[in-house]
Amino acid sequence: MSRGRWYQDCRGVGCRSRWSIGLLRRSVSLAAGDTGQAIALLDEGIALFDESFTRNRQAYLTHVACAHARPGKQRDLDNAAARGMEAIDIAESLHSTYSVDLLSGLYHQMEPHAKMPAVGDFLERYLRFERGEWAANVP
Repeated sequence: MSRGRWYQDCRGVGCRSRWSIGLLRRSVSLAAGDTGQAIALLDEGIALFDESFTRNRQAYLTHVACAHARPGKQRDLDNAAARGMEAIDIAESLHSTYSVDLLSGLYHQMEPHAKMPAVGDFLERYLRFERGEWAANVP
């Protein structure tokens, strides 16, 4: 999509600005140790992306999964695994090394919790994804 078309689809720069500001606020919240705030901002960001922003949606899903997996009172490994599965669903259609790298980071963050059923399922699915086994099922 050309830059002009992208701006037109977003009704001016408002869409891009909200996305950029949300990403910056998420980064600042995580750096400041406010993971709960970062999760809320990431969820807001995910809601902004329609079907045409699949790579961004996949990245935000992976980031929110990582935030849920971080140590602290907000830790929710079941939710992290569910968001990770959603991110893999999208990544299977992207063929993007960026997406694979993000998911690899989540995999390593979740690996110590492999005994939890949801986490174990995510880890197995990621390994199949990484090996390209999902590609055999794509029409």
